[in-house]
Amino acid sequence: MVTSKRMKKLPLILIALSSFNFSFAQTEEQKVAAVVNQLFTSMFNGDSIGVTRCFTDKSIMQSITLLIRAGKTTAIDYFIFSL
Repeated sequence: MVTSKRMKKLPLILIALSSFNFSFAQTEEQKVAAVVNQLFTSMFNGDSIGVTRCFTDKSIMQSITLLIRAGKTTAIDYFIFSL
């Protein structure tokens, strides 16, 4: 008898736990979207300090030229200075 009561509660517990993990993932997605939005808003406004806040200290930028088919790596400071 006792185990049947526990077994009835098990699906509810599993649903509750899975919805908790799903809602946590949404907040992480919202955090990433907020940083991306801040980056583009700062670039639009020409705010180099706002752009700087969107990157870590060791961020790098990579670009690829299709005509030459070569990659180039530069420090993020050069990009921020160009704003």
